[in-house]
Amino acid sequence: MMRWFLAIVTFVFTGSVAATDMSVDQAVSRLLKDIKDVEVMRVPVPATPQRGVLTGKQTLPDTIRTGGTHRVRRGETLDMVIRKVAPNSPLQRDLLRKAFVRANPHAFRRNNPNWMYAGVVLRVPDIDDLRRVVFKDTPGSLKKNVSNEKAGWVRYP
Repeated sequence: MMRWFLAIVTFVFTGSVAATDMSVDQAVSRLLKDIKDVEVMRVPVPATPQRGVLTGKQTLPDTIRTGGTHRVRRGETLDMVIRKVAPNSPLQRDLLRKAFVRANPHAFRRNNPNWMYAGVVLRVPDIDDLRRVVFKDTPGSLKKNVSNEKAGWVRYP
């Protein structure tokens, strides 16, 4: 639509320059003829995928390529890898860092995301890896033993 508009503006401008030597009727007829000759190009625009739509199975947003691997090169940082694998991710970088470390403990010294070994193959974390980072415990392990409620209380004489 924008290209078509620019083409008309161009022909209007050139038509007005040529109109100095001809009458208004001739200029308008020439302009209409030029507009008919203009080929309007329609550029297909890809549909944007809807984020957060679940189809039975939960998946990550389309901006993260899961199931893949990445070989770490010398001098490459984890943030550089995250930018390559998930460039437009809506997830926080810190969350993705923790998911990478948890999914690839062999690739990081002392589980520190700043100490990544060169030459290792990183597995891109999937939704289960992210769940393990966000939700620390399973719901069953959160229940406390309530048999003795006052066991942790401090007693004063």
